[in-house]
Amino acid sequence: SSVSAQALAADLAAVAAKMGDHRPDHILAASIPLSGRSHKPDRAAAATLAAAVLRGEPVPGAQVL
Repeated sequence: SSVSAQALAADLAAVAAKMGDHRPDHILAASIPLSGRSHKPDRAAAATLAAAVLRGEPVPGAQVL
């Protein structure tokens, strides 16, 4: 089942608050591209997707929390 970006942001708010200065700069909610027969996360494609979102390019279904 999928979780809404708003629900995920709410759940992560308490965790991020506990991290203090060590919290991440950005949290990205998106479908992770998969590759190969094993359907493992495609790290290069995920990095490209994240970079596009952080540049402000429209990426369907992706949201910075």
